[in-house]
Amino acid sequence: MAKTVEDVLHELSSRFLLNVSDEEFRDTIRIGFQMEQAHWWYIDYYSSHDKAFPELSFGEFAEKNILADSVCLCCVSS
Repeated sequence: MAKTVEDVLHELSSRFLLNVSDEEFRDTIRIGFQMEQAHWWYIDYYSSHDKAFPELSFGEFAEKNILADSVCLCCVSS
């Protein structure tokens, strides 16, 4: 089964955001940096190679990624 955009966003959120230490998770600058790395990964490995994955600006990517995993992020931050 082919991956959807939502699958990829969830994967990237898990890889780059949910696995940071508690200390880093409380640092908004660090989370922003992690989100930026996830965006670069998305561009390099998904949207540049497969037209099924739309090109997203950083803002669009961050909004979609945060909305896709907002429940997970809330649980981790508690």
